[in-house]
Amino acid sequence: MIKLSDLKLLNNETIRNDGEFDNLGLLKFMSDRILVNFYDESYLHTLLQNPHISCIITTKALAHLFDPNRYGILISENPNKTFYNIHDYLLDQTEFYWKNFSTKIGKFSKIHPRAIIAENNVSIGEHCIIEANVVINEHTLIGDHVIIRAGTILGGEGFEFKTIDKKVFAVRHAGGVKINDNVEIQYNCTVDKSVFKSFTEIGANTKIDNLVYIAHNNTIGTNCRIAGSAAILGSSTIGNNVWIGPNSSVSSEIIIGNEAKVTIGAVVTRDVAEGQRVSGNFAVDHSKFIPFLKRFFS
Repeated sequence: MIKLSDLKLLNNETIRNDGEFDNLGLLKFMSDRILVNFYDESYLHTLLQNPHISCIITTKALAHLFDPNRYGILISENPNKTFYNIHDYLLDQTEFYWKNFSTKIGKFSKIHPRAIIAENNVSIGEHCIIEANVVINEHTLIGDHVIIRAGTILGGEGFEFKTIDKKVFAVRHAGGVKINDNVEIQYNCTVDKSVFKSFTEIGANTKIDNLVYIAHNNTIGTNCRIAGSAAILGSSTIGNNVWIGPNSSVSSEIIIGNEAKVTIGAVVTRDVAEGQRVSGNFAVDHSKFIPFLKRFFS
């Protein structure tokens, strides 16, 4: 936990009302007591509907929209820039995101000599198999009886870029990857770590085929099967016992319910209900795409 008044980097910003936060996040994040940035009034409903938001960085012109008895409020001329400056400060100058420890490897685990494992902030459980040319970066936690096949990378930086002051910069990832018991990840897969104080997580007994990409902030349930060359984009939630077919794509911030099936090559851009089976690729010219959708979903 930290207060807005604890931040040592503030210069031109003004604290309208002090407040406490445990994490940073975007407006839809579901993590206890988060600090968000707000500069577009069209997203006001999204913010107000999220009970997890405790502190807001916003402009002087928009600050009146928020109850100071409910939120900590930080006034900034550029909320987006201030937000990521705070993120970098917490990552570099504090243990807000992560408390460091020496890497631990459990009993009876077999680590190939050509595997690359960070010296700090990795935990590997018992009876695991880590094959050749696997890369396990810091902030990765692996349970027991996990198999990671050759060429897979765990805990990579995700694809998150922002434009501030007409410059494009990469958002540094502060979170981790959590692999639960009895997971198998096959050859040449990538699992990116989360952006803030959370994990990209793969549930127990889930099996992942070759060449699968799992982006930052995803949560994948138990007993799932994800077939070859599938891509799951950021901040999606996959339920338990889900089948995701080969060459399928799941867009960001999607929720797929328990027991659902995503068939081969499907492009998922809407939430999938529990037990539902979805198929199809709607990748047509964009000028035709919207009228087509309106015919079916209006």
